[in-house]
Amino acid sequence: MQHVHHHLHPPFHNYKYLPIPPKTPITLLPPLISHPTSVAMPSASTTVIFSLLALAALHHHFLVAEARTFTIINKCAYTVWPGLLSNAGVAQLPSTGFALQKGESKAIVAPPKWAGRFWGRTFCSSNPAGKFTCKTGDCGSGKLECSGAGAQPPATLAEFTLDGADSKDFYDVSLVDGYNLPMLVAPKGGKGPNCT
Repeated sequence: MQHVHHHLHPPFHNYKYLPIPPKTPITLLPPLISHPTSVAMPSASTTVIFSLLALAALHHHFLVAEARTFTIINKCAYTVWPGLLSNAGVAQLPSTGFALQKGESKAIVAPPKWAGRFWGRTFCSSNPAGKFTCKTGDCGSGKLECSGAGAQPPATLAEFTLDGADSKDFYDVSLVDGYNLPMLVAPKGGKGPNCT
C-alpha cells in the first residue's frame, strides 16, 4: 500500500516577493474601488488592501526620491489604528501607531533602505487606567504607539523592503499572522533602470 501525503496550503501561503522599480509611488486602495490602471500595469503599479469588511481599507502612497512617503488614508466607515514596525537593524519610522478616523490620512516618510511592515488594528480602546488595547492586530504595548512591538494575530501584514536586491523595492501581503483586514498595494508611476 502506498501512502500519499497531502500538504494543505491555502493560496495565501504561496508568497511572492514582487519587485517594484526604484522610487516608485505605491498606493493601498479600498477593495471595492475600480482602479483598472493600477491593476493593468504590472511594471508601474500593483495593488494591496487592508480592510475588515469589503467597504473598509487603508490607502498608502509612496513618493519622494531617496526616501519614500507612505500616506495612509482610512477609507473605512469606522476608525482604524495603523501599526508600523521597522525590521531589526534599520531606522525606525517617526510614528509606530496612530488613529485614523473615517476619511483621515497621515503621511509617514521612510528612509532609504527601510524595511518593515504595516497592519491595521481594529476595535481599539483604552481602559480607565489608560491601557490601550485592540481586538485585532494589537501590538501589546498598552499604548497607541507600538514602539517596536509587532502585531498579535490575527493581523494582515503589508511587508516592504526599500532599496533591496539590485536597488529594487519589494513588498508582499502576508496572512502568516492571520487575517483581519484585506489589503491592497498599488505602485503608481515610477522611473528607474528596472522599469519595463
